[in-house]
Amino acid sequence: MSTYLVAFIVSDFDVRKSEDGNFRVWARHDAINQSQYSLDIGPKILKYFEDYFKIKFPLPKMDMVALPDFSAGAMENWGLITYRETAMLYQEGISTRGSKQRVGVVVSHELAHQWFGNLVTPSWWTDLWLNEGFASYIEYIGMDAVEPTWKALEQFVVHELQNVFSLDALESSHPISIEVGHPDEIGEIFDKISYGKGASIIRMMDHFLTTEVFKRGLTNYLNSKAYQSAEQNDLWCALTKQAHKDKVLDPSVTVKEIMDTWTLQTGFPVVTVTRNYNNNSITLTQVR
Repeated sequence: MSTYLVAFIVSDFDVRKSEDGNFRVWARHDAINQSQYSLDIGPKILKYFEDYFKIKFPLPKMDMVALPDFSAGAMENWGLITYRETAMLYQEGISTRGSKQRVGVVVSHELAHQWFGNLVTPSWWTDLWLNEGFASYIEYIGMDAVEPTWKALEQFVVHELQNVFSLDALESSHPISIEVGHPDEIGEIFDKISYGKGASIIRMMDHFLTTEVFKRGLTNYLNSKAYQSAEQNDLWCALTKQAHKDKVLDPSVTVKEIMDTWTLQTGFPVVTVTRNYNNNSITLTQVR
């Protein structure tokens, strides 16, 4: 267990529990009545992720705590997730619909971290995107499972994919996987490239490998590196092995060959098709 995931809380907060008592939400006495939505969806999302990854949540309980002031927004401490109140509390008839969706997305994001980040932790900050990219993609899958009318997977294209295009086109952008050589550089990579672009290329893998092959590859990756640290090459290896087994990739092709071009370079390819009607030819050009 990584040391950054250890947390203790001493408080006089009130608590609400799931029927089996294994999932609990905590908040100030005056705010505990706003915690019901988180308590409703939390256990459902956790169970969905257990089925999705084919790996049981390894701890006997889950606590989620709403803090009056928490600058980080939320933190995925193992079995004791902390949230800013606005990221966990919702009151029917008073809070906006947007607030409800924000609570759902953040809860789903932090629960996804229990596998990506907690069960398997990146070896170094260079591979931060293995934490945040996966949580930023899987959060939409979790939300789609419990709130299907929200069409979360369609929203992903607008909120994540399209949003990151304009940012990644800038000269100031950086690769998803970027060397971090000094502690001062760590905070700089917690940005939309690690989160949004990371999530977008993971979605791309989900599509070109097909979802079932992708999920089986993730299960193999998580099982093989459980309670250990990992690098992106470990993920590529697990996905390649599954893709070859299920015959969705030619044996001569690896996921690493495909995906290193996306994680180690800045920007994205823009392909222009020019058709010449005089000689019935087509010219393709590609630029960053």
